[in-house]
Amino acid sequence: MSDDETADLFFKKMGLGGIEHVSDIQSKYYSKFGLVKASFNQLFGLNNFIRGFTSGAFLGRYGIANIAGDAFQMPGVFAISQGEIKSSFRHKLISDRPNYIELAGAISPT
Repeated sequence: MSDDETADLFFKKMGLGGIEHVSDIQSKYYSKFGLVKASFNQLFGLNNFIRGFTSGAFLGRYGIANIAGDAFQMPGVFAISQGEIKSSFRHKLISDRPNYIELAGAISPT
């Protein structure tokens, strides 16, 4: 939901600089990919607070991020090759963390 520049900075910070991504500021693709709006528990449940604490969000490691876009939009990750979804991960909780290497491994280099 962020513009390309914001997304590029985020991916670079996470060690994923140069990765191809889609910026969907108008949220056209979210429902098409089966990504729903979050419930209160998906955002603020106990598991999320535990994950935030253990990941360092409350210990100064990452800090609390500024909200960009729709804070209630659940995220997802899709590896797409030749117009086909090869692998995907749809978050059940905002604190879920996909295995990015496994997802990317579903795409054969061309």
